[in-house]
Amino acid sequence: MHFEKIEQAIKDLGRGIPESFRDLCADNVTVESMHNSSVGSNVKNRAETYEMHKGVPEGSIEVRCLADTADMCLVWHSFPQDDTIAYMCAYHFNSNGHIAACYYAKTLMILIRPNQNSNGAARDDINNIKDEVKSVVAGHDYRLTEVENGLRSLDEWAEDVAEKTEPDAL
Repeated sequence: MHFEKIEQAIKDLGRGIPESFRDLCADNVTVESMHNSSVGSNVKNRAETYEMHKGVPEGSIEVRCLADTADMCLVWHSFPQDDTIAYMCAYHFNSNGHIAACYYAKTLMILIRPNQNSNGAARDDINNIKDEVKSVVAGHDYRLTEVENGLRSLDEWAEDVAEKTEPDAL
């Protein structure tokens, strides 16, 4: 679905190419960090996200897919220069295949490597995080669908009014 595009764009960030990620984003994208962002506010638009990504240090980035559906992709990725943190990211895609919204959080790398924890607690933590992120994304998806339906209804109404209007009366 979307993971290959996301993976390439994130790896390009580590190569000093933020344009790949920017071009994958819709013009009206909302990018929101669930932690205190080190650059600007926690909620960013496309231009602010691009500026933030220009500052990503070059280095190897490991990217893994946790869930990939028609309208969302949940991934985690490492961060160059710091092997103790990783990012958990939920990307919501619009009907054009562009990122409409992104929600991300910094996590400790140990939470991302469940095979290092023999009792499975880390795996349970990850599954809980995945469920929480899916719930947040589903709520945003519902609101986006309602807005799209409202716009369609408004377009239909405007079309009806335009059809009934006499051009000479204008």
